[in-house]
Amino acid sequence: MPRRLAAALAPLLIAACEPASPAPGEVDAPVPLPQIDARGPDATLGAVQYPIDTRHSPITAELADHLVAIAARGPGQDDRVFAKIGDSITESSYFLRCFDGGTIDLDGRDALTPTLDHFRAGDAAGVSPYLRDSVADRSGWSARGPLSGEPSYLDQELAAIAPRYASLMFGTNDVGYRSHDLFGSDLWTIVDTLLDRGVIPVMSTIPPRDDDPAADARVPLFNLVIRALAQGRGVPLVDYHRELAALPGHGLIKDGVHPSQRDGGCVFTVEGLQGGMNLRNLLVAEGLDRARRVVATGAALDADAPRRTGAGTHADPILAGATFVDLGDTRGGERVIDAYDGCAADQDERGPEIVYELTLAAPAVIEASVVDAGDTDVDVHILAGADDLTDGAACAGRGHEQAVASVGPGAVRVVVDTFVDDGGVEHAGEFLVVITAR
Repeated sequence: MPRRLAAALAPLLIAACEPASPAPGEVDAPVPLPQIDARGPDATLGAVQYPIDTRHSPITAELADHLVAIAARGPGQDDRVFAKIGDSITESSYFLRCFDGGTIDLDGRDALTPTLDHFRAGDAAGVSPYLRDSVADRSGWSARGPLSGEPSYLDQELAAIAPRYASLMFGTNDVGYRSHDLFGSDLWTIVDTLLDRGVIPVMSTIPPRDDDPAADARVPLFNLVIRALAQGRGVPLVDYHRELAALPGHGLIKDGVHPSQRDGGCVFTVEGLQGGMNLRNLLVAEGLDRARRVVATGAALDADAPRRTGAGTHADPILAGATFVDLGDTRGGERVIDAYDGCAADQDERGPEIVYELTLAAPAVIEASVVDAGDTDVDVHILAGADDLTDGAACAGRGHEQAVASVGPGAVRVVVDTFVDDGGVEHAGEFLVVITAR
């Protein structure tokens, strides 16, 4: 990214897990995204919103078609194999392994049996995918981990087992020392690498960080970045954080980081599901089951879902709520505001912009965060307190990665605008945006 500073950072080593050395190349420099058709076969991809109060993201008719189209990109991928990609919570011997040789109690969830048997019969380099020792999960890893190495650990795992699906969860380490922008950019690269190969990721939000109040305070933003990416790419998302919230101690062991387990991890009785790893195993099994059934039949699992409204122009802004995420692209934006005199008149924002709007009934603190990747370079601006919100003089807050402003009541706009460098080059492209009002 043109203004992103590369910085070598030591990985966060969490208590009660086996320490891991930094992965080769663990440096916070941008990784180019794969060159794929990001929006997929359906022009409306991204219009379906992923509600924040559900266990699994919806799979509507257009998203079902999209998953089938992803699978078609990789005809050589094995439908009976999934990859495990993540940190120590994924590397754990209690994650999914109990589905092949362990004690299983579905507690009436017999509909999962065909999918569990389906993957048990898969060949992931000589063992089932449940028992596979993945090279793409490692204790202490941030989202940069699987992208390091030559070839990358991610590429090594994909070449070794040719999976059709992947269980993907990162962020628990990232929240301790990385920006949401660097985290999101790396996760984005992982997701698009999978999509480019015809691999469908089942993504997951991350658990609380009960060991570290400062890190835990950042977990909601990182989880919204994960949601924005899953929603924007139209891939399944399981809300692990939401489900853990109802458990005593958040289903974590005494270190406040790693999930606890009951009876090996695959006992799904009421008592068994008090263990955070048991809960994760059930959620991932359900997510894989939903994805597999859609790819096999092409049929939607959900009749409808909330939809994004608005074109993203100043005349027709995209309507946002108190918690809102989106994957946008300034290459489809308009050019109305060239400079934001109310915040930073010296920044050249002559490139195209995308506009979001929310209406506040009372004063609130608006936080707007963006992630851009590759050569894209966008800034985020909050406009409020003026009759004309198409004028940069109404800017109440701005930033390259995040803007915060106390505003309202009334209409508030969040404008994601394209930076123009000293050579006159516009760095328009895709971005993730997270908007919250509190």
